[in-house]
Amino acid sequence: MTSNFNIDVHAIGIFQMERKTFDWLSEKYWFKVKDIEFHELEYNLKYAIIFARLRYLVVPHPLPDADDVKGLAAYWKKYYNTEYGAGTVEEFVEGYEKYVLR
Repeated sequence: MTSNFNIDVHAIGIFQMERKTFDWLSEKYWFKVKDIEFHELEYNLKYAIIFARLRYLVVPHPLPDADDVKGLAAYWKKYYNTEYGAGTVEEFVEGYEKYVLR
C-alpha cells in the first residue's frame, strides 16, 4: 500500500500543525523552542501543546470564555484552522459535546 503522506505538506500531531506554521513559530519564538524539531510534534505531547499555544499567542484577540463552546469553535476556525482548513465550527462543537461532556 502506498501512502500519499508528506511531512512537509501535511499536518501532524494531536493539534494537526503544518510545517509552514511550525517554521513560522520557530522563527518567531526561536529563543523558546530552538531545540524542537517538527517531526517531534507527532509523538511529543508537551511539544505539540507548546506549539499550539504559541499559535494562539500570536492572535491579537483574547480567547472566548472557557464555557463558550461556540465562541471557542469560531475562534479556532478563524485563527487556527482558518477559512482554508477542512474543519468546521459544527464539527468542533460536536467533538466537544461527544468527548468533553460525556
